[in-house]
Amino acid sequence: MHKMNKKITGAAVITLSAVMLSACGSPEGNIQNHWSEAAGAEEEFSEKDKKLTQLAKEEQNVFENLTSYENEEQKKIKSSIEKAVSSVKERKELMEEEKEEINKAYDEAMEAGEPINNLENEKMTKKAQQAQQAMEKRNEAFNSVHGAYTEAADKEIEMYESFTDENLELESLEKHLDKINSSYKKVESFRDSFNTETKSFNEAKNAFEEMVEAES
Repeated sequence: MHKMNKKITGAAVITLSAVMLSACGSPEGNIQNHWSEAAGAEEEFSEKDKKLTQLAKEEQNVFENLTSYENEEQKKIKSSIEKAVSSVKERKELMEEEKEEINKAYDEAMEAGEPINNLENEKMTKKAQQAQQAMEKRNEAFNSVHGAYTEAADKEIEMYESFTDENLELESLEKHLDKINSSYKKVESFRDSFNTETKSFNEAKNAFEEMVEAES
């Protein structure tokens, strides 16, 4: 029998600013402050991501138990279904919370747009714009993660509820699994893009901060 492939790589977060400008009213200082606030908006993101991974691992055990029960073990089947569906719903809620954090961080980072336009140093301007572009792509990627993840979770709930059918056939179950695994492959792909853009943002942000520090 096929297995559910819920291997989800951890998501990267924005690094906190290493340099804070004393002249915080300057364009450079305002940019750094907005980026720092964006990082702060994701303060709980990593913990939520760990919880998502843990719940997915526990569900895998529940799923394996479900496939081993005989039809006459209806009480065990029902209990396992309820546990699995509850866990999936909890993961969906966590994903919603992650999306809110990412979008909040994005909105905060975009506030740096005006002070970036007021920069006088051309190299700083270019590096700051690179960071903003990466942030835009990063946000788009996570919204795609959210969509694919929600799609996969809904299909999982549908699959678990199918176990109440005593005449459930292996072929039908495997079709469910193929659809779920396909959705999780999309999640992984979008997560990879998200992590790549996070890295790009952090690199551009750090380079910008080094320029600021060099001129201070």
